[in-house]
Amino acid sequence: MTIIEEGWRAAACDGYIDHSDFHIPDRCQKILESCPSRRSGSDWRSFEVSAAWKQSRCSLSEADERSLFLSMNCLKFLAVRRRAQAESSSGEEARRVAGQATSSLERSAWEVREQILTANVVLVRSIAARLTLDRGLREELVGVGNLILLHVVDRFDVRFGFRFSTYAGKAIRREMLRTIRRKQEYERRVLTYPELDPESPSEELDAFDREQLGLVSEILESMPDREREILKQRFGFQDEGETLSYRKLGLQFGVSPERVRQLVERSFDRVRDEFGSRLGLPS
Repeated sequence: MTIIEEGWRAAACDGYIDHSDFHIPDRCQKILESCPSRRSGSDWRSFEVSAAWKQSRCSLSEADERSLFLSMNCLKFLAVRRRAQAESSSGEEARRVAGQATSSLERSAWEVREQILTANVVLVRSIAARLTLDRGLREELVGVGNLILLHVVDRFDVRFGFRFSTYAGKAIRREMLRTIRRKQEYERRVLTYPELDPESPSEELDAFDREQLGLVSEILESMPDREREILKQRFGFQDEGETLSYRKLGLQFGVSPERVRQLVERSFDRVRDEFGSRLGLPS
């Protein structure tokens, strides 16, 4: 495991859901010994996940799910406590031993966490499939859902009284719906421009939301002089509102109509991207 991965693992263990049983050695031992993913015969103090569970992708029963969450948070609790002992130890050997124990506990907590995540991947895909038939959008939603799953797995408390799928499902669905709305808004406000017509600049101007012309003008002022002037005269962003064809703009700036068209399209894309960015729309 790389240093970066070890850092992620340690950071994940810093945040745990505390439970009164963790502070009582006998109950803490019972939690870890009853964990379904614990390797048979391994000592609870050096908890190890069995190879079969590492490879398993099956769904979890309610009892197994509760046990896994308790074990994950118990291991995180023990890792945090052992790390504090390592930092306060005066002897180098004592710090080394405590550090090794901390790493072992963090690794075990991480492996239990991975098992919970693996068992719930199907939840993310099922929610995405119910929200859209579009394959591309569905894969995007799965990515969003997986990120939410990584977030909520460290915040679920078995004392909530319901299954993790209920807790995670609400958060995943809510963020997927937000993603769909942002995408629809982006397409409505930024991507619904008509085909460019060299002799009909008024059609291009209609593609802009006129309520946002002030923002567009502000973006134009940040552009290079020639591109700004070409766009202003092409779209009529001037007091007189006159629009010019590519041919007339070519004569004015000493370039071909085709070159003007290329400049307009490039600048138009730049304005569109900046416009979407300032409105907080996805790129």
